[in-house]
Amino acid sequence: MGQLTQTTTQVQTLLNDADASNVGNTSISDASDTKSTAVKKSGFYSLGASASNAPSSDRSVMISAVRNTAASGEIRYGQIVLTEGSGLYWAVDDNGTLSSWSEAIGTATTQTLTNKTLTSPVLTTPQINDSAADHQYIFAAANLAADRTVSLPLLAGNDTFVFEAFTQTLTNKTLTSAVLNTGVSGTAVLDEDNMASDSATQLATQQSIKAYVDGQVSGVTASSTTTFTNKTISGSNNTLSNIAMSSTAFVAGTGLTLSTNTVNIDAAQTGITSLLATDIKIGEDDQTKVDFGTANEIHLYADNTKRVTIDSTGLTVNSGSLETATIDFTDGDNALTIADGGGITAAAGITSTAAANAFGASSVTGALSLKNGSTSAGFAEFFEDSGNGTNKVTLIGPASTADVTVTLPASADTLVGKATTDTLTNKTLTTPTITTPVVNAGLQLKNGSTSAGFLEFFEDSGNGTNKVTLIGPASTADITLTLPSSDGDDGQALTTNGSGVLSFASSGGAYTAWAIKTTNYTASASDQLVCNHASTAFTITLPAGSANDTVIIANAGAALVTVGRNGSQKINSVAADGTVPQGNSVQLVYVDDTIGWFEI
Repeated sequence: MGQLTQTTTQVQTLLNDADASNVGNTSISDASDTKSTAVKKSGFYSLGASASNAPSSDRSVMISAVRNTAASGEIRYGQIVLTEGSGLYWAVDDNGTLSSWSEAIGTATTQTLTNKTLTSPVLTTPQINDSAADHQYIFAAANLAADRTVSLPLLAGNDTFVFEAFTQTLTNKTLTSAVLNTGVSGTAVLDEDNMASDSATQLATQQSIKAYVDGQVSGVTASSTTTFTNKTISGSNNTLSNIAMSSTAFVAGTGLTLSTNTVNIDAAQTGITSLLATDIKIGEDDQTKVDFGTANEIHLYADNTKRVTIDSTGLTVNSGSLETATIDFTDGDNALTIADGGGITAAAGITSTAAANAFGASSVTGALSLKNGSTSAGFAEFFEDSGNGTNKVTLIGPASTADVTVTLPASADTLVGKATTDTLTNKTLTTPTITTPVVNAGLQLKNGSTSAGFLEFFEDSGNGTNKVTLIGPASTADITLTLPSSDGDDGQALTTNGSGVLSFASSGGAYTAWAIKTTNYTASASDQLVCNHASTAFTITLPAGSANDTVIIANAGAALVTVGRNGSQKINSVAADGTVPQGNSVQLVYVDDTIGWFEI
């Protein structure tokens, strides 16, 4: 609507005058469309008595604003009401009918909100009315040490919260480390003294278990006569007393003698052919014994310590050492003797097929011969640290027809492999053949006092020995030539700036051949460019100019061409880009940092 332009006195006059004749007063101007506007104070009166949709019956002050326009969608009439009870209401007329009253929300006012969305609200003691709206659920939180997040599950349908003291039935719940106090009930608990249902999923009560067990043992008493069949009495606290050998059918085998309450093994017994048990020990006591207690193993104990184990793998010395003057292993003519002092004698030499062999000696006196029979040449394997894996370096002798001697250097050094990447120091290569060399530092070519250093480029070796030789000058001072960073264009040649910096330039004159451009392009010095695009504007960026550099740009297309500066360099002494409309052309010459590129 524009701004109200009347003075404070004019506004006050209008507000103090309750006469409706002031409606439409033109002393309030609308700067945007010059339509007439008026403001009116209706005075103190009861809204409830004067308006059918009044929000309050309190005495009120009404301020009305009228806009004298019938433009579609514009507010033509508005009212603001302040009630004696501190209420604030407003209504507008968009289409000839006054809308319902809207109430402003106060920060400390008790109000009922309808159809409101609260984003990230902070609620202190929120309340929810019951269906009769006469009682509430009041939610309260204890004083937290930090923020806590309560996540609701992704429900597939309606559900109900579970509360601590409210009686509810839980479905599909798993209790971890549950503590059940008092008692349990339900169809999953059975109380039947005879266990007749034989259920695999339901629980029996303590009472029914006791009744069942009592029923099973009720017939066996301390004084009753009972016959047991296939029973085993185990444990250390069981005692059989008053059992007479004369009335008991004990059967003794060969070498066993039965007397009162005693079974003896006859001395020097040779008739016992079998003595089998799952846990049998033979010895003087637990200090010195032979223990057959573990399946498929025999343990020999001395001084209450397991010293030797015999099992399916052989004999193992568990504690101490195997001490003897000599150990002889004889198999026909292939005898191995470990003599007193550690010497090893083998009739047919020592051969090992183990994947890894270790020799305790740190040195070998005399020559060491490595042979591999008729399989291959002899070899030596150098394994990595056994704690890191089984990787190794193998040194293999050649398939030679004569002796070959390799003499190692007299100082500490590292052997260079044929295919390894190594750095060589202080080496002289005589007539070397180097394929695709990579030089990480400067390359120096010297020819002693004979002539300047030179570089020879040979033709394909399949065609002959012709070559091109690049020879350094017989100069008295250093000369540095810096190659350009690009490969130039067709017809260009290398030129120097007088300080050894080389660049590509047209060999036929001051400019390169004309080139047609239709998209963004960064020009080079001496470029002649024809821009030609029917619709899409694009930019020709000038090169980093040096004194006397020149560029010619012509626009043959309908699209606008922007001439862009290179960094901070200026155009016609101004730090701004230029444009070339269709049918126009420009020649730019770089002068200096102050003028930059000057338009010719």
